[in-house]
Amino acid sequence: MKKILLIVILFLSCQLMVKAQTVFELDRPQSMLISGKGIGQDATVNPFAGEDCYAIVKNIGNEIFFARVQQKGKVIEILTINKNEAVKVKLLIGYELYLDAKTQKKAKASIDFTKNIPMTLHNGSFFPIYLSIPGVMNPNLYPKSNSGVSLDAGQVVYFFPNGKNGEKEVLFTVGANWKKDTILQIDKMIKVRRKTLNIK
Repeated sequence: MKKILLIVILFLSCQLMVKAQTVFELDRPQSMLISGKGIGQDATVNPFAGEDCYAIVKNIGNEIFFARVQQKGKVIEILTINKNEAVKVKLLIGYELYLDAKTQKKAKASIDFTKNIPMTLHNGSFFPIYLSIPGVMNPNLYPKSNSGVSLDAGQVVYFFPNGKNGEKEVLFTVGANWKKDTILQIDKMIKVRRKTLNIK
């Protein structure tokens, strides 16, 4: 009973939004601190501050700009962000993220924070389980097996209640508060999800 309750709580917590996004305009030659020094200095709030995470930097304007990562005044890397381009920038603990615009016209950027969480997908049943993880892989979990994977917070994972060739349904969304090396009892989560969807 406790295990079932834990699975239900875990599933419901997965449905929460786990990303924070902000849009910025850079006026002509300008440098802006996005994240890394804390509230009052950062241009936005990184929900994963104090943890290793990623920033998804997208150019949603017409002008080129740069994403600069540094630590204690030392530049780690500088990435060029072209029009309509999105770049995943790794931010370790203590890293600072800046956006630099060097053109005479306004540049426009969107910032999205996420983090990568290693976990284990466990199939405790005697049947294979097919999953779909868009942009990552489509794993086939063999009976009585474990499969290790690292997923971003906010990643949606689907299952196939009527077989591999049927329609897919959302099984869970990776929560930002999940701990590393969490073991997910996929077969039991599917049972709970099928009941929620009224699928026999």
